[in-house]
Amino acid sequence: MIEEGREVPVVGEHVERREGVFYVAGTRISLDSVVYAFREGCSPESIREDFEGLTLAHVYGAIAFYLDRQEAIDAYLIGRKAQWAELERGGCPPDDARGLSRRGSIEASRLPPHEDSVSRG
Repeated sequence: MIEEGREVPVVGEHVERREGVFYVAGTRISLDSVVYAFREGCSPESIREDFEGLTLAHVYGAIAFYLDRQEAIDAYLIGRKAQWAELERGGCPPDDARGLSRRGSIEASRLPPHEDSVSRG
């Protein structure tokens, strides 16, 4: 486990840290988004499809970064969840809320139409 205040080592090729948040290198996509999708059982290919601008190398690199430092990144994600909750209570979601919202929209768009919304002719 990483002591409070210490940084998790960064693999510059696939993951970078900006303002205390891990991102897929060269993108605005948080490592959080990729890790949560991976944990939900999404394949690297489906993760790439869900996030515009990612390559398979980005996705595999981010997953490898996570797996190499799983305990530390899990602790980081718990801290991010607490930050998110605090910001929501204050009415100000973090910057990467757009990425999370986008993923939710993508997942919702994959659902079949609700029976009530299908016209019966």
